[in-house]
Amino acid sequence: MQDYTALYGFRTGLLQRLAGEDIEAFLVNYLRAEQGRRVAREIYSDPQLEDLAQTPLALYMFAQIAKRSNEALPKNRGILFEVFTDNLLERTDSEWWKILAAPNRRLPSCCAAAPWPAWAWPCKRRKSGLFRAPAGLS
Repeated sequence: MQDYTALYGFRTGLLQRLAGEDIEAFLVNYLRAEQGRRVAREIYSDPQLEDLAQTPLALYMFAQIAKRSNEALPKNRGILFEVFTDNLLERTDSEWWKILAAPNRRLPSCCAAAPWPAWAWPCKRRKSGLFRAPAGLS
């Protein structure tokens, strides 16, 4: 436990790193057998990925990313968090569009009176600064 100081009055615990069989078992159960084994092979083939995957949170993030994309897994912890967060925000945005774009759906008064069109709501700040409506809804 390098560079760690416990907070006064709080108990601390240390999570044991996951072993290879734990990683594969989780991925096979979470992603289905074939995809889980494929992702496990990708993780085992790279020491950086294997090191990250030994942490339960990072392994869960890998599984979520693999579930939504066939792209290579991020090898850097910062990029892993960025990709995971982008995917999470994208899923949240698409859920809102199901609500806002439904036929005969009235917007709440706070949104209907907004001085900007609904499709321009601030979101995805890092990439474009504006929320863009999905194709066919603008």
